[in-house]
Amino acid sequence: MRFDSKYYRPYQPRMMPVSTIKTVLLTLGRLPVALDIARAFDAAGWRVIVADPWAMHLLRMSKSVSKSLVVPSPRADVSGYCDELARIVSDESVELVIPVSEETVYVAALRDRGLPVFCMSQDKTLGLHDKARFIRLAETIGLPVPRTALASESPDFTASTSYVSKPRFSCSGRGIRFHAAGSLCDTDDQLVVQEKLEGEHQSIFCVSRDGELPAWAVYRPTLIDGSVSIAFESVLDSTAVVDWARRFARATAHTGFISFDFIVGEDGRALPIECNPRATSGIHFLTGEVLVEAIIGDRDRAQDQALREQRLKESYSCFTRLLRSVSSRNEFRCAAKAMRESTDVTWQRSDPWPFLLMTINSWRIIVKAMSAEHSFASASVADVEWRPEDAP
Repeated sequence: MRFDSKYYRPYQPRMMPVSTIKTVLLTLGRLPVALDIARAFDAAGWRVIVADPWAMHLLRMSKSVSKSLVVPSPRADVSGYCDELARIVSDESVELVIPVSEETVYVAALRDRGLPVFCMSQDKTLGLHDKARFIRLAETIGLPVPRTALASESPDFTASTSYVSKPRFSCSGRGIRFHAAGSLCDTDDQLVVQEKLEGEHQSIFCVSRDGELPAWAVYRPTLIDGSVSIAFESVLDSTAVVDWARRFARATAHTGFISFDFIVGEDGRALPIECNPRATSGIHFLTGEVLVEAIIGDRDRAQDQALREQRLKESYSCFTRLLRSVSSRNEFRCAAKAMRESTDVTWQRSDPWPFLLMTINSWRIIVKAMSAEHSFASASVADVEWRPEDAP
């Protein structure tokens, strides 16, 4: 297992006057992307606290985290969740709130209250999460997009081309269906249909600030669980993807994390299939220093490419995938190859407990993921993902 010294920096206790330490609040602690953010801000001299509906989660044993607090689940109590986060911001003198994953749509409501949240307003965030509204927004900007419509609109293109249907607000690949040309699907206004594109799947994770992209990483999956990549490699030759993302961010004056999934055709043309206004696996390719500088505004020069040309994996997700593929020789080999050739995103010699205790701290996710109903990714966000019935 190889370690990048720029990324996996040793833990060094700091003797700093309390009054000079800034506090950052992360609104989820159970995912590896959150651990990257916590370690990055801790190394930069910030006090890191985490709020999560689960008392046991990945970050709770990290040396980078000063305090871990339990909050209501936003799926169960939206008002209570937002009120508790606002109380934490006040009580802990938080100077920056960073939403991490699917809870971002809920946390965005705090920005509307005037709190220092690193994201857009709730309506704009929801518009990006909505697979139909996102495509329409990109069209108004003048960016190329695949043919996309609500299923209730009975679009003509489904008669002549294969297509995909998916819920407007789904995450982690939940509810995706593939259809042959001419076949019918439910005519539901909460369902999006989109032409099925041929080409390579590439994703980009961006840190955006006032419409500029001070940091990003483009990557492709090397192992997938459902439709979520759990092992991945950076892509350096990605001009079309980066240009599309930069034009979108500039036109929308976006601030916060924003990620896009693309299909890149043989002609090099990149078309987006959806947007995620949150952190994704691409964050692991950025060094902690670059990540913090991009978020707090100290990085004005855009980078030219992902900073680490390396294969990475989420070990426990891969291991779960390996166990579930024992009946298929080819799938088992692919999972074993990804595990063997990639570096884990969570392991750090100076901060080992999040990795070593992951099976204990993530038991809820693992139990659900071992069933046929959930991927590791969907099991990890079931209680924080946005649903239409949660609309304000």
